Amino acid sequence: MITAFPDPSGGYVLAGYSWVATDDVRYDSLKGRYDCWLLVINEKGKVMWEETIGGIHDDILTDAMMDHKGNIILSGYTKITTPGEAGKKSTIQKESGVICISPDKKMLWQKPLMDYGTYSCDKVVVDHQNQYYLGGNVFPGVTKENFSDILILVLNETGDVVRDIAIEGSESDYINHLAISPKNELYIGGSSASGISKDKSEPSYGMTDGWLIKYDVNGQKIWDKTIGGSVLESFAELLVDPDGNITVFLQSTSE
Repeated sequence: MITAFPDPSGGYVLAGYSWVATDDVRYDSLKGRYDCWLLVINEKGKVMWEETIGGIHDDILTDAMMDHKGNIILSGYTKITTPGEAGKKSTIQKESGVICISPDKKMLWQKPLMDYGTYSCDKVVVDHQNQYYLGGNVFPGVTKENFSDILILVLNETGDVVRDIAIEGSESDYINHLAISPKNELYIGGSSASGISKDKSEPSYGMTDGWLIKYDVNGQKIWDKTIGGSVLESFAELLVDPDGNITVFLQSTSE
């Protein structure tokens, strides 16, 4: 299971991916080796509804959430493995995408994100205007061949990309979390190996540091903050309360 959140019926939505198909565990049959798996359970834990989403390849869920109209938004990718010729390794290609499922559990739309190259769609949040923010990494980077950058895609209610935000440093930067403030501001929590460069205004303290970035409702950067010690730091969680206060949890190997 990747995530869970309350359902308006009083139960919970459970979202993940699965490769096990037995009568005791799953009621739906597998479509590929791995499929996205969505369940709704009531307050007593009884399965009220479930759906397997996938094709002939491996389909991996990375995140899910419910918007302000009760639609469920799923982000993930399809992993396509092509066997190599004699003496050569197989090639693996990942194609990211996002799916919207209505409150009555019908698929409203499905959008592939292949126009953005090797894009990992890792996180999804909804703002107070019911726009969807997808957070991921793109490799090669926007202007760097050997490093990755953070890429935010903003989608409207029909799944069309209305804005993208590319976030760059001098080396590899990764996204871990997204959060929306009461004022519809976007907070991005990630890790960075970059020093002062491009979108990063503070120096590096270790091998990788926690990197917190704030954007306004128009996609303009307000500030960024580097948090780190002498070795490795990355974001474990990023929370914004109703008053707009930020709580940050970091993973650290520094002394």
